[in-house]
Amino acid sequence: SNDELRRQQAALWFEAGQEALQSGQVEPAVVTLRRAVSRDPENRDYRLALASALATSRLDDEAKRVLLILREAEPEDPETNVQFARIEARGEDADSARRYYESAIAGLWQPEDADERRAVRLELVDFLVAREERERALSQLLVLDANLPADQDVQVRVGRLFLSAGDPRQALDRFVSALDTDPDDGAALAGAGESAFELADYVAASRYL
Repeated sequence: SNDELRRQQAALWFEAGQEALQSGQVEPAVVTLRRAVSRDPENRDYRLALASALATSRLDDEAKRVLLILREAEPEDPETNVQFARIEARGEDADSARRYYESAIAGLWQPEDADERRAVRLELVDFLVAREERERALSQLLVLDANLPADQDVQVRVGRLFLSAGDPRQALDRFVSALDTDPDDGAALAGAGESAFELADYVAASRYL
């Protein structure tokens, strides 16, 4: 009976914490989510929400302590590893951030979560490009490119990343694919023009631009 009461209280505190987060009130959210975790410490969702709120508040050390408990229980949980990666990515330990991103991508995903997994890989590529780790970025992009959806916005984003990573040929292919869907897409036309220019195909560059 006491356990059930604590779970009910935890659920109420969790709901209050989520509402606070949605309204941008991070500090009250941290307080209420701490209470939810204290009353139901085994609940994974409560701990993930608390870790996210702590990270948003820049309480990174405490967020990592919360996440560590989850990771020890489920080392291959993608969401835990992604949160770890995001915290490390804004610090100085780039190697740890990259390892956590890679662990998240290689984790236990459900088939219906393919879009979320792709988004994490894109996040890793953004991180690598920002650090000018072009070879690693290209390696991730080539894996991504093998199963890329026909979605126009995704094609343009991946094309832009290929261009930033130093592969204008692959970039041009992505932009052209996007233009097959919408020949008047300004971002795709601009990207195709830049890519063609990098490839010294000035006639095509002029036409696209």
